[in-house]
Amino acid sequence: MLQGVCDNLIETRVYFSAWIVLLDNLHNVVLTAEAGLGKKFLPMIELFKKGEFTECSRNAITQSNIIINENPYLNCADCSLSRKNKDRGAMTIQLEYRGKILGLLSVSIPQHLVNDKEEQDLFKEIAGDIALGLYMIDIEEERKETELNLKRSEERYRRLINNLSDTIIEADVADKFIYLSPQFYDIFGYQPKE
Repeated sequence: MLQGVCDNLIETRVYFSAWIVLLDNLHNVVLTAEAGLGKKFLPMIELFKKGEFTECSRNAITQSNIIINENPYLNCADCSLSRKNKDRGAMTIQLEYRGKILGLLSVSIPQHLVNDKEEQDLFKEIAGDIALGLYMIDIEEERKETELNLKRSEERYRRLINNLSDTIIEADVADKFIYLSPQFYDIFGYQPKE
């Protein structure tokens, strides 16, 4: 999905390149995607994996505003991508939803558009949409994990109850039986349908 987002950004927008880095709660890199950079992005990935971030990335992690760099070629000595960005600007923003930082999005853009308010608003909206999508994926994964844990717990509970020598009877407030353990049927001689 992230690769498709990056590809789409450079195909449908005025961006020369785009990259996304997903982060865990401790800001460790979980996943990366890029378009328009190819092998030139590999040194950045290695830095990110070591927990080392460029200045624009560090700034983007700590604030919700777009980090605008009018001339990365001159301003970013710590970035291996800056040599590729001569006569280009860059915008970097955190992917955040409901207070949770999910990652970073960065694009290179023609210098004359980097300070364009409309372009910045659109970039911020794109980041918000990506963050919402990532958040929804996280929520769905958490729901599935919770559901699986609940099934496991119910199975353990059922095995425990079914193997007790005591009779277990569960009834609702109207004294209607909800559950009768197998021992009930053995002791009283009833069949479950009775």
